Amino acid sequence: MGTKDQRTSRLNMRLTSGELSTIREAAAAAQMSVSAFMLSAALEKAEAQRLTPTSTS
Repeated sequence: MGTKDQRTSRLNMRLTSGELSTIREAAAAAQMSVSAFMLSAALEKAEAQRLTPTSTS
């Protein structure tokens, strides 16, 4: 059995009830928990942002 990094850090956010509802619906459609859905979406966005060149004008 391989070792996994243990998740010990937390991230909290405030959002409207409508935003939460949208996220819950999307997570359910993806058959994921809200936590797994948010982590996946955030990491995907962060990686894309990290790989996007920035202009230095």
